[in-house]
Amino acid sequence: MLARDVHAVDQVHRLAADEAASGRSRRMIEGIRVAILTPYGPSQPVGGIEVFNESLRRIFRDAETFASEGPPSPGPLGDFRRLGMQQPVGAVRAARDLLRRHRREPFDLVLSNGIYGWPLGLRRMNVPRIQIYHFTMAGFARQALSLRGDRLTTGHVTAFFDRLAGIGTHVVAVSQRVVRELDAFYRLHAHLIPVAVDTGTFRPANRASMRALLGLPQRVPIGLFVGRPHFTKGYDVLVRVASRMPDVLFVVAGGEGSRHGNILSLGRIAHEDLRLWYAASDFFFLPSRYEGFGLALLEALSCNLPVVVSEAAWPFTEETRECGLVVRSRSDEDFIDAIRSVVAARQQFTPREFILPRYGTDAFRTNWQRFLDTVLDAGG
Repeated sequence: MLARDVHAVDQVHRLAADEAASGRSRRMIEGIRVAILTPYGPSQPVGGIEVFNESLRRIFRDAETFASEGPPSPGPLGDFRRLGMQQPVGAVRAARDLLRRHRREPFDLVLSNGIYGWPLGLRRMNVPRIQIYHFTMAGFARQALSLRGDRLTTGHVTAFFDRLAGIGTHVVAVSQRVVRELDAFYRLHAHLIPVAVDTGTFRPANRASMRALLGLPQRVPIGLFVGRPHFTKGYDVLVRVASRMPDVLFVVAGGEGSRHGNILSLGRIAHEDLRLWYAASDFFFLPSRYEGFGLALLEALSCNLPVVVSEAAWPFTEETRECGLVVRSRSDEDFIDAIRSVVAARQQFTPREFILPRYGTDAFRTNWQRFLDTVLDAGG
């Protein structure tokens, strides 16, 4: 009896300590001044990293973003893109602006995204710095690039600066796959903090109403592909699969607006409007060859839309059937079979129940609060 009482008291003390620590973290996060170094500025198209930065700004109320506006012009050595130096050079310009600002009004914490963090590794800033990897250039080159020259420049030149960004700082990865790649390719130990989805914006809605609003047919199965129509994303797989499934309408949010057979390309869609297309569809389709952590996948699941994705596009350690089907091969036939299975059992999937407790804004805030505690306890 006494042992049980002592155990209960210990549990109460631990819970109280956890709550106190959480309160301290919340006050620290909301009260510190943060710089965010990132590839894309506000005038450029919104992508996954920009949405991730918005999630950070909701946590760190006093945050300022620094980015390189537009690609660098060719230098005396030639086109930076062909040399694999476009992003490293752009990072220098963005980091220079951040350092100037830091000298005038010092930041309490610096967060850098991907390769853009490399110039900061050469400077002593006397504040904690956290390097965030959404993917690795080495992994991207190995798994997603088809041309030997592109694999060489990206996998060696650009990847050199990508690795340099994480040396001597705290490292965060957005998925378990990126954690493994950082260890295998860069010998960097990373802390896992997944990305977040705005579950209030991306939520289920009536499918028939959304189709009527968007001018889509009511009785035709619709699959939604979100992203650039590139080889990396598996767009060639989509084209082949669509040709063999003429009864399915494949909608592409990205690229140029056009209609070819049963493939409807919408062009670029405003990020907040994507929720309408998720709600109107029967399944989300992403046969990607490489992903760090696809935000569109999270948004689709948050809208209760089941998915048919490649193994490379599945970022979770769990293999849950409530979300849809993961195709382990690169066979068109296997993707077709998976699509037919998901469409036939559409009402049986409940992906939003999987997403809410794990990848909502509250979970994202809690993960960052806990990690920041360890960073500050270690003295930055």
